[in-house]
Amino acid sequence: MVHFNYNHLTRSKKLEEFITDSLEELMGDESHISTIYCFLSRTFDNRDKLISTLKMQIRLKSNDSVVIEQSGNNFKNAFKTLKPELAFMFNEEQRQIVASA
Repeated sequence: MVHFNYNHLTRSKKLEEFITDSLEELMGDESHISTIYCFLSRTFDNRDKLISTLKMQIRLKSNDSVVIEQSGNNFKNAFKTLKPELAFMFNEEQRQIVASA
């Protein structure tokens, strides 16, 4: 289950669907991840350039959690930058489950 929290932003259903679909594709059916919280915010840097920050808290069924954060010129780019790291994380966890069985 993926939850979204916007910091002074208008909700984007299209962005939510993009992130949710991508995460479901990465996790697979037998995932031991219980919930993912996505925090989205925008700020300006020292040159008045808009920066979009995507912060994700990934909660495992064991109640452990991992927080990763990425900034970019938009949220999709920030997520695409995180995607290889997420794929490695989810695949690594799947390997550990298989190894322990």
